[in-house]
Amino acid sequence: MDIFVYAMQMEKDGEDLYRNLAKQATSVGVRNILTTLANAEVKHYNYLKNLAEGVSFDYSNATNITEINNLFTDMKKEDKTALLNETQIDLYRKALEIENKSTQFYRDKFAELDNPFQKSILEHLAKEEEKHAEIIQVIIDFIREPEKVDNAEFPHLIEEF
Repeated sequence: MDIFVYAMQMEKDGEDLYRNLAKQATSVGVRNILTTLANAEVKHYNYLKNLAEGVSFDYSNATNITEINNLFTDMKKEDKTALLNETQIDLYRKALEIENKSTQFYRDKFAELDNPFQKSILEHLAKEEEKHAEIIQVIIDFIREPEKVDNAEFPHLIEEF
């Protein structure tokens, strides 16, 4: 199977997962973060579609870390115990596992390509998926022990590719 066709399906599955998790989220803040991640997966899908079709395009960071930082800040102002649902942690762990597998897929396929632009897209996507994994881990930590998540900011993730 073509790398890009497989990767496009993987991104579509990621979008579906995040939209499903967002529907189940008991916190508006978590719901908004998951929706932001779903939207990032749509951008990833579009990068890959353009790449597969040979269409020239400009790509940028799909995951808006500033927006996610703001959402976490807003969540910290909410009554955490009333809004966070620990029963969903297994779902978030599954999302974390999928993000880690996606990152590894892009890193593995990077080595198989010769085209520098294609390689740069896969490198970019691997970094984006790493961001998603870190965000999901913060959500898990936030749900389990909200008082211990002092700083849910991700300044180290805000970088240009």
